[in-house]
Order: sequence, then C-alpha cells, then structure tokens
Amino acid sequence: MLILRAIEPGDGVISQSPFSMKAMGYLHMLGLEWQLDIKADIRKQPNGKLPVLVDGPDVIADSGAIALHLEAKVGRSLNDGLDDGERMLSHAVRRMAEEHIYFIAVHNRWSEDENFALIRPSLEKLAPFPMSKILPGIIRKSVIKQVNAQGVGRMSDDLRVARLAADFGVLEFQLGEKPFLFGDRATAADLSVVPMLAVLLACPADTRIRRELTGRPKLVEYTNHAVKEAFPALDALPFPPRS
Repeated sequence: MLILRAIEPGDGVISQSPFSMKAMGYLHMLGLEWQLDIKADIRKQPNGKLPVLVDGPDVIADSGAIALHLEAKVGRSLNDGLDDGERMLSHAVRRMAEEHIYFIAVHNRWSEDENFALIRPSLEKLAPFPMSKILPGIIRKSVIKQVNAQGVGRMSDDLRVARLAADFGVLEFQLGEKPFLFGDRATAADLSVVPMLAVLLACPADTRIRRELTGRPKLVEYTNHAVKEAFPALDALPFPPRS
C-alpha cells in the first residue's frame, strides 16, 4: 500500500500544503490505492519537508519526484497526448506556479496572523508535546526567512500584486474557454497550478493578494472545477483504518 505523508486538510482543502495537495492529485488521477498519513513527524522526514511518499522500501521526498515515481509505476504520464510544444509550455507553467506564485502565496499565508492561525493547529500535530507548541513558531520564522531570501518577502505589496497579476494573466490566456489548461482533461500543469490557487482561496484574510484572485471569475471557476475533477474529495480521503 502506498502511504503519503502529508500536511492535513483544513478549511475546505484536502491539504493546507499545495505540494501535498499536488501529490494527492497524482495518486487520484493515476488511479492508485493509497493511504494518507498526517501524523508523521516533519523533523524526521527527508529534507525536513512534506509530502513524502512511502512505496515499500522506497521513501520519496518532493512532490516532483513523487510525480515521476508514480508515473513510472503505472507506465503513463498525465501529459500523454500533449505535443512537444505543449509539453514545453506545460513545464514553464509549472515552474511559474511552483517557483513564483507559490512564494507569493506563502508570504500571504505565513506573514498574515489571521492566515497563519488557520495552519497552526496542523503544525502542532507534526511533533509530540511540548515541542508541538514550539514548532509552529519555529517553522513560521524559517518559512518567512526563506521567502525573504528568495526575494518575494522583501518586495512591496504593490510589486507582489503586479507580479501575481501578470502570472494570472498568463493562466487566463492559456485557459481560454477550456475546462483545463491544455484541453478537456487535467494534465501535470493543472496539478501544479490548482493547488496554489486553491490554497490562496482558502486563506481567510482578505488581503490584496487574495482579492487579485477572487477578482478573476474565470480562474476561480477553473479552480473549483479542477479541484472536484482532479483531486480526491475531502470527505473521501483514504485515512488508514483505526486500530
């Protein structure tokens, strides 16, 4: 049985981590049987991050590596059917989502007290007491430090919003009137983009960043549709049976 160690669900999303959500999407879209482990101690994971996939003796860290492992396991790719140009564009869109939109979303989520309060309970479950009460603050400081080092955290709000608006414009153009970015079915690009947008929509604080997304009905509709079609339902997540 495949086991996915991931950040737990919260506030209407199957995981409060977009990369955990992405890994769940691959497991779902590839039709694999799996169980969700939300009790794993994050400090003991490879790279000190989640998600992590356990496949027998293999322990795979990083959502990108998990995706490649799962596609190799089933012998097919979510990008099957795309031509070479579409594959190259898909790669660029995924990088835009995971290396730029992600950091703006992280800053929005972790720097705002109202947003951070949403994920604090999940972080407290990642380590035993009394470390559980200390760990969220430690992780928050580390995340904000990383976002500052990446550069997004040191930008003005105006610049962050302008850069995000440019990315959203790309997504709207590529989406057009299609249900997914590259046609009638979800591909790898959707499984990278949608978790970023879904987590942004789930944030309770009415920040300029969140309003930049909610002010674009096409992207909101796309996100809600894709979540239902390409990711497991919140009430059907495969937690292991109680002993």
